Amino acid sequence: MKRHDRRGGFTLIELLVVIAIIAILASILFPVFSRAREKARESTCISNEKQIGAALMMYASDYDEEFPLAASSSGDGPPGTLNQIIEPYVKNSQVWRCPSDKDKAWQTEGLSYDYGNGLYQYASPSSFINNNESTFILLFDFSSNWHTKGSVCLYADGHVKIKPRS
Repeated sequence: MKRHDRRGGFTLIELLVVIAIIAILASILFPVFSRAREKARESTCISNEKQIGAALMMYASDYDEEFPLAASSSGDGPPGTLNQIIEPYVKNSQVWRCPSDKDKAWQTEGLSYDYGNGLYQYASPSSFINNNESTFILLFDFSSNWHTKGSVCLYADGHVKIKPRS
């Protein structure tokens, strides 16, 4: 009886099947990981805006319940941007950066958020806001395309939520 010498390797077909299975699993898992990563960025952005909201409330407490007259960027209206004005109330400069800032607004403007829809135009921002605190958006992402669901917004009453794209 003849004995066949067979080496313990894999055939080409077996290797191709294993590679195909790995490719299928990867194509299923990559979108899941991508959504989880964006959800983590979104959570960081929400946390950043909550911290900025707390700093704004501390500022208002020190200045007769008035929010600061500040601009979102250096070329916008009053002297001083929001991050410059409330800097003493913010201990971590990273709160000004949305981790999903794809437009690099943080690098050019110093912050990834827009402040108050031109709130600096009002002589008394707080009196303007008082009637509609829960609906007035105080701070929001420069772009509504950074997060999957919409823009993260800080409302004048202090709560933060995602405003869906319209």
